Amino acid sequence: MLAGNTAGLMKTDRADLKILEIHPGQRTSHHSHLIAESIYHVTEGNILFLHADGSETQLNHGDTFIIDPGEPHCIQNAGNSIARVVEIESPPHRSSDKLALNQTAPIALRKRPLGQFWSPSLKPRLKVCGVRSADAAWACHEAGADAIGLHLVGTTRSRRIEEYSHWLPAMPNSLSIFLLTEETNPYVLCEMLRASCADTIQLQGTHTLNTIASISLALRPRGWKFVRTLPMDEGIPNTRRDDVEAIAPYVDAILLDSSARGGTGMSHDWDESAALVRFTKTPIILAGGINSTNIAAAVARVAPMGIDVESGSERILPLPEGGRITVKDPVAIRALVDLLR
Repeated sequence: MLAGNTAGLMKTDRADLKILEIHPGQRTSHHSHLIAESIYHVTEGNILFLHADGSETQLNHGDTFIIDPGEPHCIQNAGNSIARVVEIESPPHRSSDKLALNQTAPIALRKRPLGQFWSPSLKPRLKVCGVRSADAAWACHEAGADAIGLHLVGTTRSRRIEEYSHWLPAMPNSLSIFLLTEETNPYVLCEMLRASCADTIQLQGTHTLNTIASISLALRPRGWKFVRTLPMDEGIPNTRRDDVEAIAPYVDAILLDSSARGGTGMSHDWDESAALVRFTKTPIILAGGINSTNIAAAVARVAPMGIDVESGSERILPLPEGGRITVKDPVAIRALVDLLR
């Protein structure tokens, strides 16, 4: 028998495997996981799955049960001999991911403190953009990145925020989380931040100064950070200086990218970016075609508060069935961190 609400797809690339031995009459704790999916397979004995609503599911030798993230569960030995159950948990078990029955996520997970990207530092911070999974986010954190960025643009925004909200709350509090979006409704932006436990909105696209001011008023007094992207391939140096001067009072940082689209892997004139850093007291984040071969030169020439990388943090893997996929590369990210430090 195969039971549960999903097909056991294991949404991440990593998992751990445990063999549980449960003596007659004993049970596990009643708990749920913030991000982990679990697959239980009974290899010996009789098991009762106890659900939060009081219902039960009986499993015998050879049966499998799949538990979604957030689904409370408990297993009990319903027989007279030792029961053995193989448990596969993906991503691998972390104590911070486990909540007791009826326990809500800790305050720190629902409204996290500002991550280390926003901590005072004399050294430039590193933000890795284009993160799409829990595995990639953990890899960025473990490699030493200060922040991650997630794209939430277009018609897939609602679906993506729902997917991300399953695992983002379990990310370490030290990791700043940026949501890249063109959304301008302040209420919607606040809900996106609450659902994801992110600490920063990075606004893309073309918007009026009144719109930027209203977003700032909704986010910053509540403790969230607000970053405005300024594309360097639009306008001329004088108009970009005017743009910086106009938006500076309403934002916590300005991100200078080569293009409004981002993720192009193309650089721009760093001398113009350096001139804007000297012009404004507002922190500047530099993006656009930065990788391990030029990050030191970018920092030396521009002196930004932080560096934003996307293509420079990735590698391309061929797929067995043909085609290829782009993934975050922990080795490349670590090299960027080492060069910055």
